[in-house]
Amino acid sequence: MKLSPWIVTGMVLASVGFLAFGNVRAQTTAVPSATPTPATAEAASAHAKATYQELCTGCHDASVIETQGYSRAQWDETVHSMVDRGLTSTPEQLDEIIGYLAKNFPPQGSQK
Repeated sequence: MKLSPWIVTGMVLASVGFLAFGNVRAQTTAVPSATPTPATAEAASAHAKATYQELCTGCHDASVIETQGYSRAQWDETVHSMVDRGLTSTPEQLDEIIGYLAKNFPPQGSQK
């Protein structure tokens, strides 16, 4: 059976279209949501707390740190001064600790 050139062309174009656009759905469904879910936000907060406890409470009593009540800029300055004094951590850990401290221990009168 011999196929007409129009049918062959149509089959080729359909195949190319499927190959080119058939994968679009897989690519778009694999992109994570930009809005964290409560479960991921809670896990991130728990991880930040653990990082804070691991890196900060080896030298400082938690009650001393947690009664400071600093702004984010003040926590940033304080944490980086600890690096100058020998704290060993990654930049990601520092950001995580600063975010945790700023959120959970803001200046008095600020809401958490």
